[in-house]
Amino acid sequence: MKLILLFLVCAASASAETTPIGKIQSILNDLVVANTTNLPGNEARAVKVAAAILKKADIPYEITEFAPGRENIVARLKGNGNSKPLLILAHTDVVPADGQKWTVDPHKVTEKNGYLMGRGVSDDLGYAASALQLMVILKESGAKFNRDIILALTGDEERGGEGIQYILNHKPELINAEIALNEGAGVVLDEKTMKPKFVSVEAAQKIYQDFELVAKGVTGHSSKPLPNNAIYRLSKALSAVEKLKFKPHLNPVTRAFFQARASLEEGD
Repeated sequence: MKLILLFLVCAASASAETTPIGKIQSILNDLVVANTTNLPGNEARAVKVAAAILKKADIPYEITEFAPGRENIVARLKGNGNSKPLLILAHTDVVPADGQKWTVDPHKVTEKNGYLMGRGVSDDLGYAASALQLMVILKESGAKFNRDIILALTGDEERGGEGIQYILNHKPELINAEIALNEGAGVVLDEKTMKPKFVSVEAAQKIYQDFELVAKGVTGHSSKPLPNNAIYRLSKALSAVEKLKFKPHLNPVTRAFFQARASLEEGD
């Protein structure tokens, strides 16, 4: 779903609003115009857009507020319950555009040279718009599902993740699912032809780990720095961290990625 629809949003030319792509583009423009720059977020503006679409399509939804003016919205299409739900997850906040050199208004979708431009078109409002229209299409189709289809549009992904954390801490049943589809990866274009080169699927993202270094030494006046003071010892530790080089390690996912990618690349 994501790989096809999001690509169409980003690559398609302007379409009539009566076509699926045209409707996605219209939703996308409304979400971009809402200006959910984080901080402050104001994701309630995007939730209002989404709620109107879901209400018109008669798709039940629930809104949760995790801070003043900051909201999530979760919608659900019921299945027969034979399998656990499928969750489609997107975020509605965007990073700031202030101080950047934009050739168009960043808070309005503009078609330029065959591309749709605007803050959040790629990350992540294009996905949110595609997912919203997908829910409408599924509802209108009358299709029967073996599982519930859940759409969760959350806030604050670009900073602290407070939107999804609020749901997990207060109403986890809203998004409890067996499978989750989220942003990441996507269509990669050939630099020469600008046509799709391959479509990648992201299984996970790299994570970080915090460490706290504590150095102890003899105290003294700054006019007479001692050779074994804590600052010197800490600097040596940081220098050792800088020189540490981790050995490359491939897990089954990354190995499969590079093996498949090698067939599309030239040279070593």
